Amino acid sequence: MKLTADFIRRCPANLNTLKERELSIRGHKLGAIENLGVTQDQFECIDFTDNEITKLEGFPEFKRLKTLFLSHNLIHTISPTFPESVVHIEHINLSHNQISTFETIATLTKLRNLRFLSLIGNPIASLEHYRIYIAYHIPKLKYLDFQKISPSEKREARKKYSPPKPEEDSTTNASSSSPTSSNSNKPSKNKENKEAKT
Repeated sequence: MKLTADFIRRCPANLNTLKERELSIRGHKLGAIENLGVTQDQFECIDFTDNEITKLEGFPEFKRLKTLFLSHNLIHTISPTFPESVVHIEHINLSHNQISTFETIATLTKLRNLRFLSLIGNPIASLEHYRIYIAYHIPKLKYLDFQKISPSEKREARKKYSPPKPEEDSTTNASSSSPTSSNSNKPSKNKENKEAKT
């Protein structure tokens, strides 16, 4: 099914439990996100649960949007321009999709306000170091898969992924570390006077 502007206008809108104005476009077997400009950035939340979307793209510039529900789709790719379109997004539910690599979610690291992320049911969730990788690369994230990121996970993430600090140069400059007199090779005035008298 195609997401047309007319179809979007007929989708139900309401206030959700978080008092966000929510647009529900769930359960329509949609294959792509498109024509969202017709919403005129009126919603804080859009629900795309239970469709057949394969790529996270197609968003115009939204300044109000804070929450996206995208669980139970077929998403395996995230557009590089996605973060530029949803700069204030805080909550993304991508549970039960087809995201399989850390490279795929690298785009999400650009979302500076992202606090809640769910990837439950994606192949990526079974990868080694999954939680600490995301904790390090999205440092402001508070909850991953509905579990709070613990201080120990943050410490482990920094230990594993922080770049090594450059080693201090142990080589010292002899001229700076061992002070020498610039006049050491000059004869003293007393010696000069004694030589002048003889």
